[in-house]
Amino acid sequence: MKVREVDLRFKSRSCTDHPVVVFTRVLRDLSSNRNGMVKIIAYKEDIPPKFIELFVKNHKLKIVEIKEVDNKTIEALIAP
Repeated sequence: MKVREVDLRFKSRSCTDHPVVVFTRVLRDLSSNRNGMVKIIAYKEDIPPKFIELFVKNHKLKIVEIKEVDNKTIEALIAP
C-alpha cells in the first residue's frame, strides 16, 4: 500500500499553510479517496497527539501507529 509522507514541521507565512490547516486538508483528502495511507510528521506543540486522535476519529479514519521521534516531534501513520 502506498504511503504518502506529509512533513508539517516547516511553517510558512501564509495562514492556509499552518500545520493544523494542512493536517485537516490531508485528512479530508484521505477520507474522501479512501486509498493509501498518510504518514504525518509534526511538532507536538503544533499538533498534539490527542488532537491527532480526535481528528482522525472525526474523519472515520484509523491510526495505525503513533510515536514520538524525539522530545518535540511525533509521527502518525493514518489509514482509511
